[in-house]
Amino acid sequence: MADFPLTRNLSIGETLSQNEVEEVFGTDFGYQFKGITYRHPDEGKYVILLANEGAIYADEFGSGSEFTYTGEDVEEKGDQIETPANKALIDAADEPIPIYLFTSEDGVDEYEYRGLANVEDHEYVTDGTRMVYRFHMRELGIGSWEAHRGNGGESMTQSTDKRLTCDRFFGGVSNRIENLHTFIQYVEAESPTEDAANEWLREEFDADSETTRSQYLNFLRSLNLVDSTNGEYRLGPAGKRYLADPDSETLFALLDGAVAGFDLLLDALASMGPLSDEELRLILNSGPYGHDMEGAGVAIRHREWLQALGYAERDSQGGGPTRTGLTEAGYELWEAYEDGLITPIESEEETSELATSPLQDIADNPVPETTGEVTEEETIFYESNKESQRAATTEHEQAVGRLRSIFEERGFTCKKTRHSDLIAYKTGGPVFVFEVKSTSTGDLWGRIRKAVGQVVEYRYSDVIQREEFAGESTPGLFLSSEPPQPMMDYLSHLETEYGIAVLWWDGGLTGPSLDALD
Repeated sequence: MADFPLTRNLSIGETLSQNEVEEVFGTDFGYQFKGITYRHPDEGKYVILLANEGAIYADEFGSGSEFTYTGEDVEEKGDQIETPANKALIDAADEPIPIYLFTSEDGVDEYEYRGLANVEDHEYVTDGTRMVYRFHMRELGIGSWEAHRGNGGESMTQSTDKRLTCDRFFGGVSNRIENLHTFIQYVEAESPTEDAANEWLREEFDADSETTRSQYLNFLRSLNLVDSTNGEYRLGPAGKRYLADPDSETLFALLDGAVAGFDLLLDALASMGPLSDEELRLILNSGPYGHDMEGAGVAIRHREWLQALGYAERDSQGGGPTRTGLTEAGYELWEAYEDGLITPIESEEETSELATSPLQDIADNPVPETTGEVTEEETIFYESNKESQRAATTEHEQAVGRLRSIFEERGFTCKKTRHSDLIAYKTGGPVFVFEVKSTSTGDLWGRIRKAVGQVVEYRYSDVIQREEFAGESTPGLFLSSEPPQPMMDYLSHLETEYGIAVLWWDGGLTGPSLDALD
C-alpha cells in the first residue's frame, strides 16, 4: 500500500524529474522545487525536503546517516522566522511526520530520492550574519512511511551509523583517486578556509558547480577524511590515517566503514562473476542494510569507487549489457577481506570487543556445479591469473553450498556474516560456525593454520556475542575435498584436543566429526 501522500511508493536511489515528483505527490511546486515543501491534507501532514547543498541553503551531510539542514528564507530577508515550513520541522522532532528527502545538483532536473528522514533536534543560532534554524536530522534508510510505522518507527538498517549511499569525487573513475589524494594533501598543508577550499577545487578541477563542490566535500566529511571547524578545513582522523598509508586498501576500508554495501558487492563479484548494474542493484536490495532501490544509481556509485580503486573493471560481452568483474587486485582484496586481514575503518575509538557483523542470507547456487572451469565467454573478460582466481572462488562457493545443503537437510537455518563462511543454527539449539577452505590451490597447510585462528575468533565475534544464539556453539572447518594423508592425524587432533569439528567432501560428507552433526 502506498503512503497517504503518494500515488505510488518511492524507492531509495530512484531519480525523478520535477514533474515526476509532482505527479507522485499529486502536488504542484510552481516554478521551482523549494527546499522545504510542507503539505497538510486531510490525511495528515508531510514534508518534501530538498537538500541541494548549494547556493541557497548551507545543508551539510555529516558522518554516517546524519546531516544538518538549514531552515527556509534567503539571507537578503534577514533573520529566519518560524514560517509554516520551519515550524513543521520544529514540531516533527516531538511528533514525527513523513519527511521525504531528495538531493539534486544545480541546474539539473534530476532529483534522487534518499528515503525518509527524521528531525532529531533543532537550534536557532547565528551563521555569522543572521539568525537561522539548524535542524539536526538523520536518514532512516527506509523509503516508505507505512513500512517505517510497521517497524515501530525504527531505522531498517542494521548498521544505522552507515550511510546507504555514497557520492563521487572529481576526475571521473580514471583520475578520482589521484585528485582525492591531491586535495587531502592540500588540506593538510594549507588548512584552508571553506571559501579558499572551494576556490582551489574550482581552479584545479574546473569544478564550477557550487552544489557539486559542496556535495563532494560533505561526503568527504562523512568519511572523516576532512573536517570543517570554525570555517576552516583540516584533516579528519581518517584523512590522517589515509595519508600515513595512502593505498587502495586503506581507502576501501574507510569507504566500507562509512557506507553500507561495499562488502556485499565485493563478495558477489567474487562469487558470481561479472554482473550488470541491475544485478548489483538487486544484490544491495537483498542485503541486510535496508537498501530499497528501484533505480541503479546507488549501485553505480558504489561500483565506480571499486573501479577507481582498481578493484573492478567493466567490459561488454557479446553485445550484451556492460558488466563489472573483479580485477586481479580485486580478487586479492576479497581474499584478504574474507580472511579478516582487512576490516572496515568505522571509528578511531578503541574498542574492547570484536565487532559483530550482520547476519546475511547465503545466495542460492551462486556458481554453477562445475569443477571451476571458465567458460569461453568468461575468457574474453578474464586473463589467465584471474581465471585461476575465479576457479578457486568457484570451488570455495560450491563447498559452502554443499555444506549449507547438508545442514538444511538436518533442519538448521544457515546464514553467513562479513567473515564467517557459514553459521548453522536451530532456535534455542546448537550453533555451528564453519570456515570453508578449498584444497586444490596454494599452501593448504598455511590455509588450515589460518582457518583455525579465524574460526576461533569468528565463533566469539559472530556467535558468542549474539544474544539470539543461546545454544552450545561449535567451531568447524570444512574442506572442499579430501586432504592429503599426512594431514589426517593433525585434523583429528584439532577435533579431539580443541573441539573443532573437521569435515570434508569426498563424493559425500565425511571426516572425523561426522557424528557431531547428528
